[in-house]
Amino acid sequence: MRSKKYMTTVTRKYTTGYLVIAAIAALIVIASWFLSIRVIRIYQNENKKLTVLNELEQSVQELNANVYNIYVSMNSSRFDSYKELREACGENLQASESNVKDDYIREITDLNEATETYLNATDQLTSDIREYLDTYSTDKLADIQEEYKDQQQLYTFVMDDFQSSYSVRLGMLNGIQSDLSASIKKTIVGVIAGLALACAFGLLYAVYILKNISHSIHVLENGVNSFQTNIETAAPIDLTTCDEMEELANAFNRMQSIIQSQMQKIAESARDKERIAEVEKENLRIYGQLQKNNLDFLQSRINPHFLFNTLNMISAQARIEDADKTAELLETTATFLRYNLDNIQKTVTLEQEKNNLSDFIEIEKSRYGKRFQFIVNISPDTYDQSMPCMILQPLVENAVSHGVGSSISGGWIRVESAKEENRVIIKVSDSGQGMAEEEIQKLYKELQSKEILSQHIGIKNIYLRLQLFYSSDVRLTMMNLQPGFEICISVPFTPRLGAGSEKKDE
Repeated sequence: MRSKKYMTTVTRKYTTGYLVIAAIAALIVIASWFLSIRVIRIYQNENKKLTVLNELEQSVQELNANVYNIYVSMNSSRFDSYKELREACGENLQASESNVKDDYIREITDLNEATETYLNATDQLTSDIREYLDTYSTDKLADIQEEYKDQQQLYTFVMDDFQSSYSVRLGMLNGIQSDLSASIKKTIVGVIAGLALACAFGLLYAVYILKNISHSIHVLENGVNSFQTNIETAAPIDLTTCDEMEELANAFNRMQSIIQSQMQKIAESARDKERIAEVEKENLRIYGQLQKNNLDFLQSRINPHFLFNTLNMISAQARIEDADKTAELLETTATFLRYNLDNIQKTVTLEQEKNNLSDFIEIEKSRYGKRFQFIVNISPDTYDQSMPCMILQPLVENAVSHGVGSSISGGWIRVESAKEENRVIIKVSDSGQGMAEEEIQKLYKELQSKEILSQHIGIKNIYLRLQLFYSSDVRLTMMNLQPGFEICISVPFTPRLGAGSEKKDE
């Protein structure tokens, strides 16, 4: 049964090869067809957008004619047709606005805005005419005449915008039409070339099968000769032809492996002793390095401890000298520094971050006075959210430095959090000058890179630490306010086990 199986393998190779060739040819034809369909759809879509533009122009013209009739005749019976025409204009305007959401075109955007302004002026004019027909107040006629004059000026402006928009749309349509013709030509050339290549590949594949059989026999012969020359260094015969030649090579390799493994076991015992000696030397080196690291860690704790003692001593001296505000500021600074040093490599809660932020705000108030105010609104149902240390304070410090720091008065910084379904949203906003859109996009790209190329090192540091802490499930968005700037961070809700409400003095 095995012999019969392998005797049919070469036949299978021929069959499989030609089936692959047929599949490749079919894929070439299908891919070319899909490419042509895609270009045609793009052309149809652009043509549809041109039709929407034309329908909008017609509806505006019809509406303007109806408004003229109402204005001239001052007859309320024409208001019913005005309502229908006005609704048609609104629908066509919405269709035109939806077209520029995907591809922004300045001329069409200007047209949409001008049309909307024209429709608002038309609504106001007809409303005043209706009011006049109800009261027949002669004082209203002068206003109506002036409104009609302004409305017609807007109509002229809209018609000019339609001509500019038509030029842009027709230019794009002509370009797509040229692309469509070129795509069809390329498709025909591609199909012909692909079929020719498939035929050439079929001929080469047949020659390859014959050469593969001859090569297998040659490899088997070289493997046997290598084994006879030097058993220890002889390499296995490498054949992956999936036929009887590969089965023969595998049987020979198994026999060669058994013989070589017995010979290698004799030599491995001596090498094992050398490896053990090297491992012991490496263990001694690691132990020495560990001891050095422990000494460095103990030394690193001396300086912060000395700093806290010094701040406490200065605070006590300030109270002796009746400088209570200075003493409170020193105590707040000591608490702020102790939190940062004690928790920098620990997991904290959002409530702890809020308390630490309060200390930072007190320090900033002593620096800036009442030039701007801080608004902190951390939702209690997010207090137990676990997170890395030093997230809120750097964001607020960034808002001071790049936002309201230069304000003389009236500025504000807002910090808030909320729980939305299974996520926690943290927002830090300010009333500063904001950031240019180009700079925002540049910062987005920088957050995804491994380099720090701008001045926003703090934001990049916060984003990377949150990415590591929440396994990359972090959404950071930035946007300009009117006025000001806002940074919004969304992370999964991960309550800290056993976390309770922590007091600030803890």
